[in-house]
Amino acid sequence: MSRKSSASLATLAEEKVEAIFGQGCRISEATSNDRLSVIDQNGNIVGSIAQTSPQSDRSIGFSGPTNVLLAFGVDDLVRHVSILSSGDTRDHIKLIESDGSFFRSFEGKTVNALASLPNVQVVTGATLSSASIIQGIQRRFGASVVVSKFPSSVSVDDAQLFFQDAKTMKQDTSFPSLWFAIDDRGRECGWLLRTSPISDDVVGYQGPTDALLAMNTDGQIVGLHVGKSFDNEPYVGYVRKDASFRSFWKKFTIPSLRNVDLREEGMEGVSGATMSSMAIAEAIIKAAKELDESNITKIQQTQSWYGNVYRAIGTATIIFFAIVLCFSHWRGNRWTRTIYQMVVIVYLGFLQGELLSVAMFVGWTQNGVPWQSATGLLLLTITAVFIPIATKRNIYCSHLCPHGAIQQLLPRRWQWKKELSSWFKKVLVTIRPMLLLWVIVVVVFGLPFSLVDIEPFDAYAWRAAAISSLIVAICGIIFSLFVPMGYCRYGCVTGGLLNYMRRNPNNGKLQRADYLSLACLLVGCAIYFADRT
Repeated sequence: MSRKSSASLATLAEEKVEAIFGQGCRISEATSNDRLSVIDQNGNIVGSIAQTSPQSDRSIGFSGPTNVLLAFGVDDLVRHVSILSSGDTRDHIKLIESDGSFFRSFEGKTVNALASLPNVQVVTGATLSSASIIQGIQRRFGASVVVSKFPSSVSVDDAQLFFQDAKTMKQDTSFPSLWFAIDDRGRECGWLLRTSPISDDVVGYQGPTDALLAMNTDGQIVGLHVGKSFDNEPYVGYVRKDASFRSFWKKFTIPSLRNVDLREEGMEGVSGATMSSMAIAEAIIKAAKELDESNITKIQQTQSWYGNVYRAIGTATIIFFAIVLCFSHWRGNRWTRTIYQMVVIVYLGFLQGELLSVAMFVGWTQNGVPWQSATGLLLLTITAVFIPIATKRNIYCSHLCPHGAIQQLLPRRWQWKKELSSWFKKVLVTIRPMLLLWVIVVVVFGLPFSLVDIEPFDAYAWRAAAISSLIVAICGIIFSLFVPMGYCRYGCVTGGLLNYMRRNPNNGKLQRADYLSLACLLVGCAIYFADRT
């Protein structure tokens, strides 16, 4: 504590010391743990006091910082908290002081607890001011990251603005402003950097704004979402609606934002909301700089890379044995095939959750291919696409799909011995084309429907399996008890697409599937150009 701060504290707190510690107690010149000691009439130390300034000076409330007095007993626990001085709005400070529970919630806490303060609630009606007081206390006692002025967490809905596969959110333990969007197979599908609380002191017209910078797993920025704000809402609304402001950030990565000059990059703010938009831009730069300085991006990429390599090696090994079994005499060995199928079910299915699906392909088309984080799935995709083109065999469906392997292992005692009736077959053969048509409708018109609901593959991500996927998986297996490979033959959209890749004697001729593909392409092009005009 500097001499200037000590003198200021002694002057400001002189009248409060007796009320806190008892009659005759006074402030000593001695310091203890960077605080001023308090002694009684006999010269015995009975506690200590501290103020949050100057560390709290950058924690701006509605209109300014607040300097807080904290008194500690000899047990080093907080006995009293009150306001010494404030540059904030008088009415907000009055509201905080009249809320008896706010300052009482600090009492009994240790110094270490003051740095985290997980259970202190802001004051309704004075959210910004009370949050800045919490931040000031945290900074005073050594916290590098402080409580946010925006209490709500980053939600799945926020993540799905950029990553449609997001099912859950995970906050980074060492950099709390960084959030990971997790898909239903437990894998990272994107990252979200929150400007709060790092940039809560960056004020626009009349307050800070919370924003989310979205990045793919390669670290490339893919978008910006402007969230809640204490700024003038009409101005912030202009920023939210400005597409060029949001797309401006897509050319950067987090490291490249470190030393960016907004003016040199042509950032002049949003017309009609220059102060608010430039404050948001500065908040983004500040948050990105702290993330880069923490080196968390590099650490996450390294950890993700190593984990992905190990998974890819396992998947590549499975693919190797699949090719051996498919193109050698070993495919006729019942026990070898059974053991291999069980490995596929356990490893690719329940352990890794690596199953190809239409939902996955659509996600890659819309959001880009996760080259670094999904190497195993990429290997499976390459195998599933190119081997059928080069040969007459759909190796993925016959040897690499866990759901297909389960159907192959089902007992045959209940299977129909007679040929299915013609009308029943007609019904069955329409299921897959109808599902494919629904996929096209959902994708083309951007309907709010999750395509994982029409396939069973997400059921293997048992930690977060959707009920719909479980129902499709169970019903498909039960149906396959009676009709050999029933789901694969009549219900699997992914298998139908892969079969389309398979070489056959009619590949040189236009078939019904070719005309359907051409029609879909033309409809897609028409809608695309209609949207652009």
